[in-house]
Amino acid sequence: MLQNLIQGEVILNFLIGGVGLTAVVAAVAVFKMVGPGEKLDIDEVINDFRVLRSAFTQFKKDDKGLCEDLKALIPYLRENREIEWERYAITIDQKYMIIKDAKSFDSDQILKRIGGASFVKGNKLYLSFSSVNTISKVEPVAKFKIIPTEGYTTTTRVEFDYSSSVTEDNEINEVKWENMQQRYPEPGIKKVKLKVQDKNGNWSEWAEEQIVVKEIKGMKSISSGYDTVFIVHNNGKADGFGRNDFGQLAIGDTVPAARRKTLKFIDNADQIVGGEFHTVILTNDRKVYTCGRNNFGQLGQGDRTDVISPKQIWGLENIKQISAGENFAAALSTSGQVYTWGNNEYGQLGLEPSYFKEIPARVEGIENIKAISCGSTHMLALGFDGNVYSWGDNRNGQLGLGFKGKNHEPIVTTVSGVKGICAGKSFSLAITEAGKVKVWGINSKNQLGILGESELLFPQELLDIKGVTELATKGNFVVARDDIGQVYTWGHYSGVDDDYPMKPVRVGELKYIKSISATTDAGYAVDERGEVLRWDRKLTKIENVLFFEEETETPKKEADKKGAHSGNGKAKAVRS
Repeated sequence: MLQNLIQGEVILNFLIGGVGLTAVVAAVAVFKMVGPGEKLDIDEVINDFRVLRSAFTQFKKDDKGLCEDLKALIPYLRENREIEWERYAITIDQKYMIIKDAKSFDSDQILKRIGGASFVKGNKLYLSFSSVNTISKVEPVAKFKIIPTEGYTTTTRVEFDYSSSVTEDNEINEVKWENMQQRYPEPGIKKVKLKVQDKNGNWSEWAEEQIVVKEIKGMKSISSGYDTVFIVHNNGKADGFGRNDFGQLAIGDTVPAARRKTLKFIDNADQIVGGEFHTVILTNDRKVYTCGRNNFGQLGQGDRTDVISPKQIWGLENIKQISAGENFAAALSTSGQVYTWGNNEYGQLGLEPSYFKEIPARVEGIENIKAISCGSTHMLALGFDGNVYSWGDNRNGQLGLGFKGKNHEPIVTTVSGVKGICAGKSFSLAITEAGKVKVWGINSKNQLGILGESELLFPQELLDIKGVTELATKGNFVVARDDIGQVYTWGHYSGVDDDYPMKPVRVGELKYIKSISATTDAGYAVDERGEVLRWDRKLTKIENVLFFEEETETPKKEADKKGAHSGNGKAKAVRS
């Protein structure tokens, strides 16, 4: 028998009974060949082989006779796959798929991965359809699901699970992804692809899913440091203005901002809180970043070096809430554990007495915590059972224990049935399940909203307000929001000592307010239209804080500098 292989044809001369019979079996016609020096993709060739071998197996099961042309397998292809048909042919004995130009790729690598009886002859590579060494008993099939299954926004944390992929013995050697991200910061349709490799080195076809990512507009919340203000948007972006002595504005410099500045290093913010000169940022992927002054280790970075751009606290993950005191900070994990770092002069970290702690440490003795709040030098924690725990500075009874004296171990206070907490400057507040406010601690500036008492060692109910859903404080006054969006305040704003509300009073005619906050000398609110409003001790003069795009040049006017350091944005009166 004389066998000649000529460019896509298999010519066999059979001598039968002295009579020469020539059988010409047409393989695949050559229309396009790989150019000189051009290399084929090995994975593509192996995947073509796997798909064609599977189709050939089904072809044989249907007893279709000889496969004279590989294109006869098209009806049996399981996937809509583009195949360069001109590359391949099939031998007359149906045992091998021929790759016509073996010099266009690393033949040894293909033989190693396919194995079996495959071989190279001349310029052609013969891949065995009957290989037994590395041809998988179960063809690998990539499958994956996306978590969550719907409702994707630019701040959604996305997870991918490919455990349902099919491979021999359920062993996956390697995976390859295309466009797989933990978060998609831009809206639009996102296509995600996966393929898996089994223990034999065989790859699956690409599995593809798509998700629709939307961007939610509008402002989410407003928050403050001692003299800084931050606005977090629903799309994860954030702005800030105010003092910036140590980089606490998180904008990459130490220039104060009388006008709005974008936090260009953070585009996935969930919460932002501020202390005296430091800032803590929680992102939607549950990670924590800090910047600003670090003289007590309040940035949690393991040192005491100031940072002007947000820097992640490594190892602190799965966090659902953050809070900042004067020179310390805290984080609450999704599992209900509390972590603290920074100044510990008064035991406010809930740890053994030490001057400071540069890295987060877990507060022992409490668990199943629902919310946390840092005062200037003490701390509160709310359990899911409605009980409130306190520790730290207690010189004015702000721990609510019925006595004075600092305490570094968490102790249950005498107040219960609580749904919200707010720790202030030597005083504390709590919102009960009924929407009432209970107060305790120092009252020298009527920060408790009660007349005739300089301080309270036990929690006492504030009778002049009800239906409260949110509290905020940073100085000697308090801002409260009720369940219909009205705003109340009490305590001493900066200015004349006797010119401040000693009991809760309405702030103008504000209503439908979504979020409130306070610096040391002004109150802030975000209304239903997304406007940011500001007031000081003149409660009838409510100003609309105007935000501007970043300027190319730093403002040099003394008035701008003064406004920035006071923590107040440029404003104009629009309501009374």
